[in-house]
Amino acid sequence: MNSRERVIRTLDHQEGDRVPIDFGGHVSTSMEFGAYVRLKRRFGYEMTKEELSLRPEQLQWGMPFVDERILRRFHADFRTVSFGAPHSPQSTGDVSEDQWGVKWKKSGIHYWIVDHPLKNAESVSQIRDHKWPDRFVTTGVRKQAKLFEDEGWAVMGGGGGIFEPAYWVRGMEQLFIDMYRRPEFVEALFDEILAVQTEYFKQILDEVGDVLLVVQTADDLGSQEGLIMSPALYRKYLKPRHKKIFDLIHKRSSAKTFIHAARLKLWLAILSK
Repeated sequence: MNSRERVIRTLDHQEGDRVPIDFGGHVSTSMEFGAYVRLKRRFGYEMTKEELSLRPEQLQWGMPFVDERILRRFHADFRTVSFGAPHSPQSTGDVSEDQWGVKWKKSGIHYWIVDHPLKNAESVSQIRDHKWPDRFVTTGVRKQAKLFEDEGWAVMGGGGGIFEPAYWVRGMEQLFIDMYRRPEFVEALFDEILAVQTEYFKQILDEVGDVLLVVQTADDLGSQEGLIMSPALYRKYLKPRHKKIFDLIHKRSSAKTFIHAARLKLWLAILSK
């Protein structure tokens, strides 16, 4: 049983020869750069030129990939294909600006937001007029995905969500105020982000939807204790839009979906109704 067969059986709730293993290479399970360097040294592997040439902003969420030797050492079943996602920052000195217009500055091992482009927006027209991401890189992705499939790996790919980009461009505190006081404004904001993510996932799935076994989305909605908003707010603003993305994925592929959202407890709350 190869990795692809093993993962298919598991996703179909059938018993395989062992539990499938995932070992980084995408946002949800990626490794911090320093830990990754130490791990490679532990096994006697030198850093590659590609790894050493990564710019700081490329390491914002951790390693964007994991050395194939490490993956094989830990019997990882998944291989991830990477796309030109709309949140990749571009360096301008100490501060990087991503495609959303959000500015990030490195502190410690992470980048942190230092400017929200829509923080002072007062009208729906200002949301509509914002320069939203429209560039998604898919060059070479199908070739890589087919190679993984032919080698018997379980192929994964994906992108982001709705809530995270909203507070990136608006600011967390102001977004929550808006959700209570300015529902029309928030609906327009979430709709613009949904349009971006819809186009992004369409391009991904048109390119490799027939190869992917799993499509990841991401929206951190949890604290250490549960949802960071009431279930009512989630169901009003986010659940319908998440469903549109999930429906799109299932319409254009046979892949399973999962959402990276920090805490299991919050999903129990969400799904309770």
